[in-house]
Amino acid sequence: MYIHDTYRFNAINLDDNYSNIFNLRQKGLVKNIGLSIYEENEFNHFSQIEMPNLVQIPLNILDNRFFNFAKKISTMKIEVFLRSIFLQGILLADQENLGNLFSQDEELLHWNSINKNKLSNKMISCLSFISKFNISNKNVFKVIVGFNSLKQFDYFINILNSEIVELDDLSSNNFSLINPSKWSR
Repeated sequence: MYIHDTYRFNAINLDDNYSNIFNLRQKGLVKNIGLSIYEENEFNHFSQIEMPNLVQIPLNILDNRFFNFAKKISTMKIEVFLRSIFLQGILLADQENLGNLFSQDEELLHWNSINKNKLSNKMISCLSFISKFNISNKNVFKVIVGFNSLKQFDYFINILNSEIVELDDLSSNNFSLINPSKWSR
């Protein structure tokens, strides 16, 4: 069972709701309790009540906020699941396909122009680079990825055997860029 949007619990009912959820695990009705978080403080508050088995975090080449956090909680025997490794497809999109959503964001435009050119010069696809960046993280138990077709899935499986390429640090601290819930659509 995953708990999403932990910020929606108010201070009055937070402890009771979490306790009820963990009672399900104690009764054997639920095997694992997990959190899907956007900020580390969600985990910190939750773990004071009860420790989850799994934590799902966003982590990708632009959003490295949870890199050290993943290392920390993996040593606590908590399984780390990555999501948003392609930042909802934005990191794979061509600049002309981004529309007006990110037209003013220099960091994303930088990624689209400079770094895609570097990958192209090394004959490596963005999909391959981004996938290997995340999958090679030793603190990660699983990576959650969505596909639009079997062809995409097959391509993804094939790139897992390719080599990892090093590039400059591409991470960003711009929360309105790296957190899809902050995008104005």
